Amino acid sequence: MALRFKRSDDTPPEIVLVPFIDILLVVLIFMATSATFSRYAELQVQLPQAQGQASDESVKTLWVQINAQGQVVLNRESLGRLSAADLSKHLKSTAGRTEPPPMVVIGADARTPHQAVISVMEAARMAGLTKITFMSNNPGRKP
Repeated sequence: MALRFKRSDDTPPEIVLVPFIDILLVVLIFMATSATFSRYAELQVQLPQAQGQASDESVKTLWVQINAQGQVVLNRESLGRLSAADLSKHLKSTAGRTEPPPMVVIGADARTPHQAVISVMEAARMAGLTKITFMSNNPGRKP
């Protein structure tokens, strides 16, 4: 017994787009949310290096250096490890009443804890010093 398949008319098959669009929207939402979270997980930071010019020396400058252990040196005077309040007092006395207020230049070792740098910035804010900049190493230039 042979099977006979009946041929239908020659209309082309229809492509239903609604389920296809639904699937694409779900994939798009998944990609958008997963890309947002993975961006912060893969952040690689190596500091400090920069390409730039030296700062203007016409403004009085307070040099604050921090080593990897968090010890602070203010204008070549070693102060050891200080709280932000104590460092603020040192900054105020060193700055004096000069006009315009001096610029604070922070030089931190690449291995310095971030909290130590933030503490120096907070001390400068408490001392009323608003011009803060950072020293960095220019890798293409010899010191």
